[in-house]
Amino acid sequence: MPPCRQSGCDGQIVWAKTPAGANMPIDKGSAGAPEGNLAVRRSGEGLIARVLKNGEEPDKVKAEWSGVCHWATCKNPPQRRRP
Repeated sequence: MPPCRQSGCDGQIVWAKTPAGANMPIDKGSAGAPEGNLAVRRSGEGLIARVLKNGEEPDKVKAEWSGVCHWATCKNPPQRRRP
């Protein structure tokens, strides 16, 4: 698993795609974390991740589990872009 490429952050990450096709970094080892802010599942093309709404749980029927978006834990997150 690759480490985060942000300066000063050595967090291990795995990559998933959002339903819209964007890349989403997930903390390695965060599967099933109660503080997880993502619902993650496997697909034929890799991992799919979506943001959980407040109070929402991963869908067990779809075999989703919780995960933590790396941007929530990164020691040096990138500046957010403004349109």
